[in-house]
This record gives sequence, structure tokens and C-alpha cells, in this order.
Amino acid sequence: MKKNLAPTIAAFALPLIIIIGASFLLISRSSNNENLPAFPAEKYSKNPLALRGNTYSLNAAVEKQLAQNANGRVLSVVVLSKDEALLPVFVPAGKASNIEVGQRMAMTVSVDETSTITVQSIQKF
Repeated sequence: MKKNLAPTIAAFALPLIIIIGASFLLISRSSNNENLPAFPAEKYSKNPLALRGNTYSLNAAVEKQLAQNANGRVLSVVVLSKDEALLPVFVPAGKASNIEVGQRMAMTVSVDETSTITVQSIQKF
């Protein structure tokens, strides 16, 4: 009888472990973006060099694609906030596919040494 019990326990334990692991990944992924400050679009427009080296969360909608090459693409995005600022954002190749005009995205972005806003992670919503 003990031999029959082991496969039953394994049949229930394996899916449970998978569900718990997937839940942990989703929670940790979303909480990383929530712990970041919102991208200060107004401050960036006045002095982009002041934001170099920083990482932010950015919720935006794609207005249009400005350029694309083997390294990635540059998008013009509208910030989803009260000021609705328009920003150029660099999306490295492989970070996202099938980006369309009007699509809304939650992004983690960093500002590099040349003041380029670069996407670190992206989630469509």
C-alpha cells in the first residue's frame, strides 16, 4: 500500500510546486517595478543629464517608432500620467517583439551616460 501512495503524493506535489514557483516569479517581477520611482518626465525634459545612472518605472503608450536597426529600436512614447509627456525610448533587440502603435506598456528603464532612456524590462498591458 505504501508503494501506491508515493505516486499519488508526487502527482499532487509536482503541480503544487510549479504553481508556487510561478506565483513567486510573477510577484517578484511585478514588485521590482513597483519599488522603483516613477520616471520624472518633466525633470528629464529640463535636465536629462541629472538622471544619468538612475532606474525608474515608466508606464507609457507607443506613439510611433522612430528608428530600428540590429541593436534595437527607438520609440516615441506618451507617458501615462497627468502630463502625458512624449519621450524617446530605446528598446534593445530581444527585449520585446510585436510592439504596435497605441500599445500600453509597463517598463523598467534606466538613463545611461548619454541621457538615453533604455528599456531594461517591458510588460505589455
